[in-house]
Amino acid sequence: MKTSCISHIEKEPICIIRKSYVEICRGNVVAAALLSFFEYWHNVKLAIQEKNRATNDVCQMHGDPRSQDEGLYQFHNNQELIDGILGVGKKVSIYKSIKELSDLKLISVHKNPNPRYKFDKTNYFSFNDKLLKNMLDKKKESAKYDSSKMDYREDENSLPSTENDLPSPNNVPPSTENRPAITETTTKITSKITTKNKNTYPPEFENAWSFYPKRSIKDNQLTAYQNWKKRINEGIDHEDLLRATQNYQIVMEIKGNIGTDFVMQGKRFYGANKEYEQYLDIKPEEIRNEQRNYSETAREHATKISKGFAKVFAEAREAIRNNGSGMGE
Repeated sequence: MKTSCISHIEKEPICIIRKSYVEICRGNVVAAALLSFFEYWHNVKLAIQEKNRATNDVCQMHGDPRSQDEGLYQFHNNQELIDGILGVGKKVSIYKSIKELSDLKLISVHKNPNPRYKFDKTNYFSFNDKLLKNMLDKKKESAKYDSSKMDYREDENSLPSTENDLPSPNNVPPSTENRPAITETTTKITSKITTKNKNTYPPEFENAWSFYPKRSIKDNQLTAYQNWKKRINEGIDHEDLLRATQNYQIVMEIKGNIGTDFVMQGKRFYGANKEYEQYLDIKPEEIRNEQRNYSETAREHATKISKGFAKVFAEAREAIRNNGSGMGE
């Protein structure tokens, strides 16, 4: 079946739960839905990997470093996983289902693979497509074996009668009593699973946004993306925006500003004033040293002021004491 009698909303989020996946996941429906979700994003990452590999090959031919990411890690927080399967599972069932898929070796869970970002708490997932293919191949072989054991007789006594199906004045509609439900079988490949109910963002922006430091009030991801997209359309490389975002996150962490209003809004960071540019080529270690030196200088200054006030107060007390003695005479 290639089309439907219903005209659906374009790019509407959907959730696929395959019977074979439910069986592989030992009856866990949420895990089966997550397996389809991870499969979709693995296909996305494979397409990006192929493109980035070709770009890196060209760079290497010209003596430039292979700067484009060729990895297949995908990263999702809990809310993105919940939205990705349309709420079929919530936080607890998501956690249990991730463990189920990990136990089955269908996925593995990692921290940020870049050792420079050990502070990043985002979960990175690796999808084991080879193992899943082997599991499905075994199920297919088993199904073929079971069907080969069935005895199909093709004599006229074994064939279903079509007499009542022919149009006739005496014909009555076939009875629907005790008939099983009709199951629709389709080979249609779903074009898209999205992790957002309202807005879908390209993986390059999702990657950058995952590093963007949190503010005290939730930032508007949509407006940040709109400005990010404008910079891309202007010819800015998404890798440069990613590097600036990662550096900004480190700077905010060093200064202790994460979770406060001192973190600028994403739309301003990627905005027309290009605030991100000042974080393109910084060295986090230098910022850390500057912050350390600033803290030490501020501490020394505060100590001097404290000692100065203490000296003034001591002199004032002494003057009062002397004046008091003079008045008593």
